[in-house]
Amino acid sequence: MAPEDVELALTLPFDSIMIDASALEEADNIAFCANTVKKAQAVGISIEVEMGRIEGGEDGLPQVDIGTVLTDPLEAASFMTKTGAHFLAPSFGNIHGGYGKGGPEASWNIDLQVSLTIYGTYTDFLQTD
Repeated sequence: MAPEDVELALTLPFDSIMIDASALEEADNIAFCANTVKKAQAVGISIEVEMGRIEGGEDGLPQVDIGTVLTDPLEAASFMTKTGAHFLAPSFGNIHGGYGKGGPEASWNIDLQVSLTIYGTYTDFLQTD
């Protein structure tokens, strides 16, 4: 995510923008997102943010150590309050690519009381009989 791309997106006719500043330190992620949310509100754009990392194949990683990238449910509400964002894309075991030991079910236990968007989903998990 390049800041200039976000600035450009704020000038275009989008309803929402996804910001992934999760590679930054937490305080920097919050500051960047909060600043962007303020600008976006002025032009009627909603903002989705990431807390934790949704890593995998897109990052050149064949497998991911799930425990190192998960969104902390206890910190999610505070993060959303501090950023003012509309939606959170949490990292809760949804990765881009292959799953490690235990598969996705090993970490898909999430209790977040915020508006969510989900990436890198595991389709077999979502199918119903």
